[in-house]
Amino acid sequence: MTAPSEPSAVIARTWAHRVRIVSPDPAMQACLGYLACDPDVEGPEPSETQVEVVRAGRHWRIVEPGQPEKHTLGPEDTLAHLHGRLFELSLTDRPGAPILHAASLVKRGRRILLVGQKGTGKTTLTLLLASRGFTLESDENLFITASGIAARPRGCRIKEASLSLLGDLAPTIERAPFIVDWRGARIFNVDPRSLGIRWAVAEGPADAVILLRANHGGVSSLRTIPAMAMVRGLMGEIALQAGDRISGPARLARLAATTSRFDLSLGDLGGAIHLLDDVVASLS
Repeated sequence: MTAPSEPSAVIARTWAHRVRIVSPDPAMQACLGYLACDPDVEGPEPSETQVEVVRAGRHWRIVEPGQPEKHTLGPEDTLAHLHGRLFELSLTDRPGAPILHAASLVKRGRRILLVGQKGTGKTTLTLLLASRGFTLESDENLFITASGIAARPRGCRIKEASLSLLGDLAPTIERAPFIVDWRGARIFNVDPRSLGIRWAVAEGPADAVILLRANHGGVSSLRTIPAMAMVRGLMGEIALQAGDRISGPARLARLAATTSRFDLSLGDLGGAIHLLDDVVASLS
């Protein structure tokens, strides 16, 4: 008789940690795929941790070495706890660094940041740019460090409503692990490499910051803006860690002062892609 095989682990990375998440329950293991995140990360080898999710009657136990055992009610509760735990580990990687809600992409050695409120089309534009030759670092969170920018590793979270805008990428995205939101719509967790996109994270300076303004159904247009206008735009998309009330805003101001600054009215995606290609060309 063949011995049962060990379940395939879900790998979730931060800068300094590599967490293997396993469950003997096939349905739970499939749900845990929503947390998968394993980009190429610059720097030393991470510490290794294994987290086990096992059934305990009507509940689930999350067992992590060195941490109190956690009991959850089901897959949704389990994902919420583990998502928070991974975020907590990320904060320990860059203590005190402010967190910017933004995407980061690199092309020809130049890093551009896309900053915009939810619903502006940031992730859709990010994926389309990455499928056209940009290296993707993150579509969601960036640490502002003394050296510049360090993206927080996380899989791309793509809403079902965006699939119609993503063309040939959509069928692959629909095969990715997903959750269902309160409206019954799917949100996918996508490994960019499954789309032929290079996914690599490195720390370094930003060359341009682009503020996104939604102009759905309209024409995309780009304009340069002064540093103070950029600071005002960034302030609504930043979170400060404890003890960072002084150095955090100072780093934000330095980011605005030392990069090329643009405001992008995001309408037609093809036009936006051409405009951002022109930005990269101007930086080279």
